[in-house]
Amino acid sequence: METEIRDAICFHIEGLRADGLDGPKGVSLAE
Repeated sequence: METEIRDAICFHIEGLRADGLDGPKGVSLAE
């Protein structure tokens, strides 16, 4: 399941870049 989610996110970001849009900025959170 985790791999499928990761693949879907990569696919979405590639689509944004293909449309000339910036991908989301990275965010790191830790507690």
